[in-house]
Amino acid sequence: MTDTTNPLGVSEHSHGGDIHVPASKRDDRTRSFTPADFPVPNGREEEWRFSPVRKLSDFFADEATDARLRIDADLPAGLSVEEISLEAAQELGILEPEDRPSVVAANRAPVVTHYSVPADTELDRAAIIHADGQGDQMTHGHIVVSVGANAKATIVVEHEGLSRYSELVSLVVGDGADVTFVSLQLWDDGAQHMGQHDAIVGKDAKFKHIHVTLGGDIVRLNTNVRFSAPGGEAE
Repeated sequence: MTDTTNPLGVSEHSHGGDIHVPASKRDDRTRSFTPADFPVPNGREEEWRFSPVRKLSDFFADEATDARLRIDADLPAGLSVEEISLEAAQELGILEPEDRPSVVAANRAPVVTHYSVPADTELDRAAIIHADGQGDQMTHGHIVVSVGANAKATIVVEHEGLSRYSELVSLVVGDGADVTFVSLQLWDDGAQHMGQHDAIVGKDAKFKHIHVTLGGDIVRLNTNVRFSAPGGEAE
């Protein structure tokens, strides 16, 4: 099953306790880095009513795990990678999580993996990041991609193997930058994947988000885009 939500109005691929009143407008939705600000879904919420929440209880649990995906990256010159803290990621201007799994992922990921492209840099080829699940353990991840002003980059993340993976992907697109982010879900049967992909887009910048799901048991990805200044484009 794949449950894909995209507030931009485009879906690349889709298959079909306490009472919490859902926000009537998107601007009213809770946004926070604090897990306690998000009630555990029960399936009656509008945003969760088509998802099998009883199979996803581990994604809602604010508990640490030791599991990590195995990462193999083929990065072009001009793209650097480092491990940073959640606090450092917030200082880059990333957007806040908007649901329970993503806020748990942000807080429980062992590290934040930060890929950065300096201003005025055009990558000569796409960056390919291969993420391989190591079993059916609950796994949390947080990726940050920051692209400086007037830079151009394409980032492709391929997910394979078996995992129960919850992620937050945060993109910061500088003024005048041109960024394409591609997420491929090629999971083995039985894999489960919850994800929130967010982008803050600067003045006159262009951002394109593509996700394609061809594997896995349950995949639910949300995409959120905000603009920090006029003139930005997103698709």
